[in-house]
Amino acid sequence: MVNLFNTYWDEATPPERPMSPDIVLSPREAAIIALLSSGHTDASVAAELGISVRTIAYTVSDLMNRCGVSNRFQLGLVLGAHGTTPPKEG
Repeated sequence: MVNLFNTYWDEATPPERPMSPDIVLSPREAAIIALLSSGHTDASVAAELGISVRTIAYTVSDLMNRCGVSNRFQLGLVLGAHGTTPPKEG
């Protein structure tokens, strides 16, 4: 058992890996994340914003890919830890 642990330990990625820069959210992404984080479902977010449920799913999926995570819980942790930046007005 100790040998197995040591094998995995030696192959593990150190937790100090570099953090990515702040994640810039579009206005739509920011609105979706704000509503989801306040407890809304995909369906209620879609109704609130006047867009389809599929658009919500695609947007969240794209954010997960950009952040390199595999589920919504991880996405929330990353967005919370890295901070999010609204788009620059321009």
